[in-house]
Amino acid sequence: LPQYGLIYHVYIDNNKINKTAFSIIKMIEEPDQYLMVYPVDELIKICDNVQQQSIIDDLSLLYKRITGSDTFPGVMREYPLSF
Repeated sequence: LPQYGLIYHVYIDNNKINKTAFSIIKMIEEPDQYLMVYPVDELIKICDNVQQQSIIDDLSLLYKRITGSDTFPGVMREYPLSF
């Protein structure tokens, strides 16, 4: 799934890691040949039903690869990580 990317979030409070999470982004080549990067929760709002289902299927696979969990929580801006 090379058109997807991850952003890793680390929340630090009083010099201690308070929380970790990740966001999934998708790169789309626009008609003018520019590459645009979208957070998937924003992208899915502007897609048709077929495109939405394709994105959800991809996200479910990515979520499983990253977390090891078979239960995909749905499209979100940020997914919590346990450490």
